[in-house]
Amino acid sequence: MSLTQSRRRKPATDLDLAEVLGALGDPVRLAMIRALDTHEALACGEFGDTESTLRLPPPTLTRHLNVLRGAGIISTAAEGTRRINSLDREALDARFPGLLTSVLAGAAMRKRSARRTASPTATRAKR
Repeated sequence: MSLTQSRRRKPATDLDLAEVLGALGDPVRLAMIRALDTHEALACGEFGDTESTLRLPPPTLTRHLNVLRGAGIISTAAEGTRRINSLDREALDARFPGLLTSVLAGAAMRKRSARRTASPTATRAKR
């Protein structure tokens, strides 16, 4: 990825645990973090292509990106007219080791559990 400007990022020493947890506590922002974890970097308009839950109006998406950026969870770089977003794992792991890994693992377990809960209807239909 050839970036025309340096990456905007928050220094690890400026990260605040309450702000990070608050940003990660929103289901939409957590889905965005999961998408970035899977795809490494996404332009603003690409979030809707990753999961149906992320099909948001541009102003709403921008607001969520600003919260994540403000908390220091993501960094943004300019590539032409596009803004490329990526997880700032380095800063998060330096300040709060293992936090992002734990949050993502918990989110994955919750998603699998939700799928299992939805399947009993299929079992009842066979009876």
